[in-house]
Amino acid sequence: MTDSELVGEEQQVQAELLAIRREIRNEQQRCRRQLARSSQCRGSQRLLHEAVATYCLSGYDLATAQVYMQVRGGLEMSVDQGRLIEDTFLIWPIDDIVKLSFPTTDQEDVLRRKVLTFLAEKNTVAWVSTQNEDHGFAPSPAETFAEYCRLLGDLAPHEPSSRRAQKIIRLLRLRWHVSFRKYEPHDDSTTEERSIMVCTSIHFCLFCNSFCFYPRPDY
Repeated sequence: MTDSELVGEEQQVQAELLAIRREIRNEQQRCRRQLARSSQCRGSQRLLHEAVATYCLSGYDLATAQVYMQVRGGLEMSVDQGRLIEDTFLIWPIDDIVKLSFPTTDQEDVLRRKVLTFLAEKNTVAWVSTQNEDHGFAPSPAETFAEYCRLLGDLAPHEPSSRRAQKIIRLLRLRWHVSFRKYEPHDDSTTEERSIMVCTSIHFCLFCNSFCFYPRPDY
């Protein structure tokens, strides 16, 4: 191949590369416009930002990110909502994703703490569900608060007080509809019956690692 042919081939490759980059920029702009329109309909940009952060810090668990939007923003879970979270994640800068684990500013640290606190709440409620199903009744508020602190890890209060415990238990009751009513199982209770106890006592069921909320029953 002659030098002129090499130069011509290089110019062709450069032209194709520019065209690809142009298509990428156009697609990114289209995604941003679509996300902006979608977020106006389905929730604030801030809520979406926090949901994507939850998606990252939960190990890329989309259902958990959707639960965040449901619990924190009062939005119903939907397929479009999941796509919105995934599409937003795809255009996030890599540096922003890294900063979720290694924050460099107070604002980044606040976001990280907010998401990790949510995950501790969610996993505490899941633990209550497991304990309820295994033993036939929910753990005590003190045991639940201890599990919540364990899940918080370094973010847990160094000297947890009874007032702090009461505040967290009240939050779980109001935000997650957790009830600590005791349900004594009869001797021949089955797994299915225990599962019903869980749904009745804490007002939701775990299904495919996502939450489906049930109406509060009349006592």
